[in-house]
Amino acid sequence: AQQDRSDNVILRAENESLKSENFRLQAAIRNITCPNCGSPAILGEMSYDEQHLRLENARLREE
Repeated sequence: AQQDRSDNVILRAENESLKSENFRLQAAIRNITCPNCGSPAILGEMSYDEQHLRLENARLREE
């Protein structure tokens, strides 16, 4: 029982860390600008990252 509680605390901390990283990455994607002209970047180039974030969000919702 003690080990289970310890594992639970560790997993909750890891989950919070993942949520924070996910939030940070989402904010970064929303704020991407073109280095040449400063206008918002086209997210087509970010499709892999966006897909990764969507998968991560789905995984976090399941937990």
